[in-house]
Formats: sequence, structure tokens, C-alpha cells
Amino acid sequence: MDDAVNDQQQAPIAPPAVSLRRSSRDRRPSVRYSFDEYVILTDGGEPECYEEAMESECKDQWVEAMKDELQSLHENHTFELVKLPEGKRALKNWWVYRLKQEEKSSSLRYKARLVVKGYTQKKGVDFEEIFSPVVKMSSIRTILSLAACYDLEVEQMDVKTAFLHGDLEEELYMEQPEGFVVQGKEDYVCRLKKSLYGLKQAPRQWYKKFESNASRIEKLKQELSKSFAMKDLGPAKLSVKHSPSTEKEKEEMQKILYSSAVGSLMYAMIMRYLRGTSNMKLCFGNEKLALVGYTDSDMAGDIDSRRSTSEFIAATEACKEMLWMKKFVHQLGFTQEKYVLYCDSQSAIHLGKNSTFHARFKHIDVRYHWIRDVLEAKLLELEKIHTNDNGADMLTKALPREKFEACCLTSGMEAFPT
Repeated sequence: MDDAVNDQQQAPIAPPAVSLRRSSRDRRPSVRYSFDEYVILTDGGEPECYEEAMESECKDQWVEAMKDELQSLHENHTFELVKLPEGKRALKNWWVYRLKQEEKSSSLRYKARLVVKGYTQKKGVDFEEIFSPVVKMSSIRTILSLAACYDLEVEQMDVKTAFLHGDLEEELYMEQPEGFVVQGKEDYVCRLKKSLYGLKQAPRQWYKKFESNASRIEKLKQELSKSFAMKDLGPAKLSVKHSPSTEKEKEEMQKILYSSAVGSLMYAMIMRYLRGTSNMKLCFGNEKLALVGYTDSDMAGDIDSRRSTSEFIAATEACKEMLWMKKFVHQLGFTQEKYVLYCDSQSAIHLGKNSTFHARFKHIDVRYHWIRDVLEAKLLELEKIHTNDNGADMLTKALPREKFEACCLTSGMEAFPT
């Protein structure tokens, strides 16, 4: 009897139901804009998945694109169908669809790419090392500047489906592509023999494959053509003789709609800068080629903390780039008597050349004092330059017109009549 009473006392009491209050105000559509003034943003007709491609009005074109992709993979011997071994797992994949504009043509090309879902790979199981060297933009600028200065020839080539040529070292399996499962072998999987887009190790394997090829230009082209489907793009437009010289060539250049790119510029300051520098060109070859560095600190350059970079830290970072560039040009066969890094801060120069501790510099990280070892080893020289002659100023702060024009001359930019 007591237990029954306790159960009744402990039973929760449900709160009373509260009816939702809804507005009784009449809803009227917006009259500010008519229905024909709205814009619908689309992806340009590119399906997001296989199901969308099959429901698209361009279904036949997408099917042909997927068949072309699989045919290319078969010709490259990218994978083979096998039974999934016990204890192994098969990676998933998906189709990526793109509409590409053919060069010098108004027709569209339907492109389908089979991509592995590499984010499901596990380190130590599906891959080990994935590091792959990436070219620095400063290397490309150096090569192009040397070619322009000495009027050298630069050849350019494009490797079709570059990542698909790397040989895999790991034992990897992948599910059969959606929509193309082989009848009678529905339980089979693809044993990957070569890389596919999406694999974490694909860039590294391509680099190792490419590294083994010849280095001479013509021999390189011949060797690459044997291994890959290559397209020779011809000489790069760098030398003087490749510039438009005849009236017909100049008329062809005028037909190119360079002005259409202006529509993407959003700020008036950019427009002002372009207007003021539209007749300026980066010139090479006026003087003897020399590697020279300029360094300067910035004001609130860190977009997160709004902190500024000190002159000493800026000099150390410039020193790193200077030494790397020195080694790079040495490999290309160019040397000079001395390498100078100019700085407009006398205190930063004294701090770099002297190891005396000062309380004002206690906040500077130890790693930045590495510049002292470089200067003691005479790998480069750190010299004083007047702030009016420091060409790096235009990269760190807003300048008056006269100073900006002086910096342009220092960096090799000259104005030409239009």
C-alpha cells in the first residue's frame, strides 16, 4: 500500500499544453521588385553527382565523357579487377563533371574525371610518405627574368593527366566506378597499379616518375613523349623576336578582350593604380645582371594581431630568401663577386653584425639571430641604404607619387609612351 502511494507521489506531472499564437496579419508579397528582376544562380549545368548526370538533359554527353575517362584509364593500365583480399578495404570514388570551353571555339567540351575519396585514406595503411616538392614562384620569375635579360629561348610543355602516371608502391583497392560495374563481377574491386586523382600520394608518385626523365630540352621532349601523352606548346613568348612586330600581329593582339578582366576589379584604389601604371613595363638587360636584395619593415602587417614586423626580423627573412636565390642561380651557372642585402635601419645592421645583448631586443626570438652566423661566414653582406633609395618601401607602405616613381625605377619598371 505504501509503495503504491510513493509511486503516485513520484509520478511526474505533465505541464498543460500551450497553444501556439500565430500572427493574424495578412501576408503580402514584396512589391519592391517584380518577379522578372530576380536572378537565379546556377552551377552552369555541371552535375554534382552521378545521379544528377543521369537525370540531366545532357545525359548522353556525360555518359560519353565517362566512357572516355575509363578508356584512358584502361590504356594507362591504371587498375585491374580482382577479388578483395581478406583484411583489406576498398576506397570509394566519385565522378567529377566539368564543362570546359574549347580554346578558339564556342563549343563546350564535356569532361568527366574519376576521383578517389582520398580523405578516407589512413596513414600507415593506405599511404606512408606524401611529401612532394612544389615549385616556388620566385624560381619561375628568376628563370623568366634570366631568359628575358639574355634573350634565351624557353620551351613549355603540358603533360596530360600528369598524376595518372605515377606508379603506386602501396597495395590499394578501390570500388568499381558508379554506373560501370562489370556484369558478373559485381563483387570485384579495382586493384590500383597507378595513381588516381584524389590519392594523397599521387603528387609524390608523379614527381618521382618525372624526376627519372632526361634533362636536355629536345631529349626531354622525346623521352616524355614515349612515357606520356604530350602536347608541345612551342616556344614561350618571352624573347624580343616573339613580340608582335607587324601591323597584322598588332591587330590580332587588339582583338583580345583584355578590358573584360577589368570587370572583376572591385576597388577604386586598384583602378587608380592600374591607370597610373598602365604604361609601365618591367625591363631587363639595361645593365649587368646582378642579384641584389632590399628589405624593409611593415606597419601592422599581421592581419590577425595587427602587429608590425621589426627591421631586424625583416632583414633575417630577406637573408633567407637571398641565400636560397644565390644557391639557385649558382645551379643555373650564374655567379657574381658579392651578394648585398640593403637595409635602411642602422640599428638592425648593428644588431645583425654584433652579438651584444641589449634589453630592447629581448623580445626577438632566438631563431632570428641566425643572420649573425651568415654575416660572419661572409655568405652575403648587409649594407646601409638611405630610405629614399630603398625600393622595398613600395611593398610595405603607402608612398607619395615621387617616392613611388623612384621605387619603380629601382625595381626596373619604366614608363613607355602608349
